[in-house]
Formats: sequence, C-alpha cells, structure tokens
Amino acid sequence: MAYPKSILSKRIVLAADPNDELWRRTLPVLLHIFCLGVQATAPRRLTLHALANIATAPLIWPMIVVRNVIHIAILLAAWWILGDALDPYDVVILEFGILAVFWKDIYEQLRDLLLYSLVFLTLGRFLRWMCFGYLSASGFRQYWLTTPGMEHLVATMTQAISMEYSTKYDHVMHLYFDSNRPEKEKELKQLLDEYSMEIEGASGAGA
Repeated sequence: MAYPKSILSKRIVLAADPNDELWRRTLPVLLHIFCLGVQATAPRRLTLHALANIATAPLIWPMIVVRNVIHIAILLAAWWILGDALDPYDVVILEFGILAVFWKDIYEQLRDLLLYSLVFLTLGRFLRWMCFGYLSASGFRQYWLTTPGMEHLVATMTQAISMEYSTKYDHVMHLYFDSNRPEKEKELKQLLDEYSMEIEGASGAGA
C-alpha cells in the first residue's frame, strides 16, 4: 500500500522517537498481539520462517551496496588520488575504508542472523520464551523485545504467526501509518484503549 510522503515522514520521525506519545502507546499493543500470535502458532512454522530469512539474507547485499554507492565512490576517488602517498599501506587502508562504510550493515546483518539462528536452532522455543516473558511481565524480556534487533525480528516474524493475530497486527500498523489523518488517529486511539483494557484484564486474571 502506498502512503503520502507526509505520512511516511511522520512514521519515520515517530518510529525514531521513543518519547512520542502515540508510538509509546502503540508499541506495547503491537508486541502484545505479536506475542499472542507466537504462542498460537505451530513451532514448525516459526522455525521454517526463520530458516527462510537465513537463506535469503545474502540477497539484501546488492541493495546495501547500491545504497552506499556514493560513499564507495568517494572512498575510491580519495584512494586513487592519494594512492602514492598511502603506499605501501594503500590496500590495507582501502580495506579498512570499505569496512567502515559497511560496518553498520555488517553488524545488523550478523545480529539478525544470530537471532534467526536462535529461533531456528531452538525450533521456535527462543521466540516463544521471549514472548512468554513479555506476556508475563518479565522485565528483562519486556525490555529486550523493544531493542532494535528484536524489533526487526518481530517485524519479519509477524508474517509467520497465526493469521488471526497477523491481521490484527497489520490493522494497528496501518492505522498508525495513516495517523496523520484525524479520523484515523481517533480510530487508532479508540482501538488502543480497547486493547489496553484487554491487556490489563489479562494481567489481572493472571496475577
């Protein structure tokens, strides 16, 4: 679904700002829906989805290279111009320069592969353990599930959870994407209130 640039801009700003009130209200609801979905999904499905993400991970590198093409061009131009001055360490300096350009992407890719591997090697138990802790208000697992690496894992593994819960998750996300529109923001806030009451009720019943 395509969204107006203004909505995309708002989404980027809000997602990057953990102090935004609407995002702070939306995120716990999304994670609660996701964790319920994980608990309702067969471990085999979670495992296969993690394996698929591991297998397709190298396919993202052409896009990463294209995204960094300007930085690479500047690095190569500087290396070419300063080649004689850098001798005999020119090749080493070039290698370190390329590593610096791709360091963040390498880190994120390795982090994601580690998390997918944990899901795969534990046959989904790692993700179930994380979600059980989140639903049980385990402070450590509640915090860990909101870190950037786990948020990315949640975003991709949402495609594997039970359709009942993935549909709910997508509905909340689409309302959030459209929250620049007053009627959509109002609808989202009403929905968040309903989910919050449901979450509080479940917490009270489990206490």
